[in-house]
Amino acid sequence: MRNIYIALTLSVILLNSCIDNTTELGTKPISRIKFQEEFSNTAYREDQWNEFTLACPSIEQENEDKPLTYRWDVNYKTVSTEKDLKFVCDELTPADMGSFPCRLTVSNEDGSSYQDFYLKVTSPYEEGLMVMSKTTEGSMLSFKREDKPDVPFQLNAYKRNNPDYPLGEDPVGIVQLNSSTLYIASANPNRIIKLNSKTMEATYLLDYPAGNLNFIGKPNETETYLGLNNTIFCFDNGRLLYLDAGQDGFINHVQQELDKLVLPNKIELANKICLAKKSYLVYDNANSRLFYYDDWYARIVDIQPNDFKGKKLIDFVPCMGGYYNQVIIVEIPGGTPEIILANPPYLSGSPVSTEGTGINSDSKFLGSAKNPHLYYSVGNQIFVYNIYSNGNFEPARYTVGETGDVIKSMVFNSNENKLYVGWESANGGEYKGNVTCFVLSGSSEPWEEKGIAGEIVNMMYKK
Repeated sequence: MRNIYIALTLSVILLNSCIDNTTELGTKPISRIKFQEEFSNTAYREDQWNEFTLACPSIEQENEDKPLTYRWDVNYKTVSTEKDLKFVCDELTPADMGSFPCRLTVSNEDGSSYQDFYLKVTSPYEEGLMVMSKTTEGSMLSFKREDKPDVPFQLNAYKRNNPDYPLGEDPVGIVQLNSSTLYIASANPNRIIKLNSKTMEATYLLDYPAGNLNFIGKPNETETYLGLNNTIFCFDNGRLLYLDAGQDGFINHVQQELDKLVLPNKIELANKICLAKKSYLVYDNANSRLFYYDDWYARIVDIQPNDFKGKKLIDFVPCMGGYYNQVIIVEIPGGTPEIILANPPYLSGSPVSTEGTGINSDSKFLGSAKNPHLYYSVGNQIFVYNIYSNGNFEPARYTVGETGDVIKSMVFNSNENKLYVGWESANGGEYKGNVTCFVLSGSSEPWEEKGIAGEIVNMMYKK
């Protein structure tokens, strides 16, 4: 009986102990980390060498605030352990990658939470307008990016990235072969420099083998069809050299074929070239001859020489893509310029006189790749002429600056929805070069910047 009593007493005591136990052993609450805001689903963007900053989102811990640690990873590398990210973007995002994968991880003693985001590191020279000009200090390259709004011109873009490789005193031209390679040429001394188009850094200095570098060019967009996508054309005192960019070497086989021709005067080519069909056109000012080099048969064709007697070339202008439609502007010195259409190796129709238009040897020309439109300048005005209208010239469509100012160059952007006009102020001082952007279609805004260049020699839209 006593044993039963003791057992019952112990049972009551144990039962009371279970009911009254308030210890937290084994049930301590976890303080989970929760982000109060989300990063953008769209990749953040920053230029190379700029500092990208991103604040850590607000954080809530479930039960109590415990000490936190942070880790920021960019492209699978830890770049910071601070609360907010400050990261110098020293590496461009590869074209085939789109953007870098990134992650923020926040931890406390109970665990971690993370958020992913994306970062695209772009070149400060991604896409935009390049203006080459002459100043008292020599050749100058100005650049304005057009892939970001409201970014002003950067003067001395070349010098800024290549202080140890100066350009020559006299600017000659710029050629872009592909999305990653530029060639920039200057004279006195002659220099052709290969550039990384994304960083504007010199990668190769070419020794120009002739005496006078007057012009370099990549005539128009048909060069890929022709297999000439690695070819740059150089002119030297009326002679033609090829720069084979694949080998970074020079050849002159076309000039050798020209030299075999029996003509009254020594050939003196104009500093212009125009691709057409499977080859290209050059013009001999000394003999007033238009030559078509047939690349397929490796032969020179003298196109209708009687139509060019006594005339000098002002410009070649491809229109409608340039395959069949070449506009040739010529003049007898002191006479009225003429517009001639060519479908090499033939001419199309009769020459059109420009009498009364104001067109002269100082006019600048630009052909539309989409329409049969020839843009031309007279002084500070721009006119648009339909090449099939047989002389129906219309009033000026655009004007820049003031009377006395002079247009020096015109280019389209890659979509041909903007027209960029480089012009010089009559009273602008050393930096008299200006650029006006006219919007031809779309919703972007026109703009104008003054004092961004010296004497404008060349403009190119880099894409």
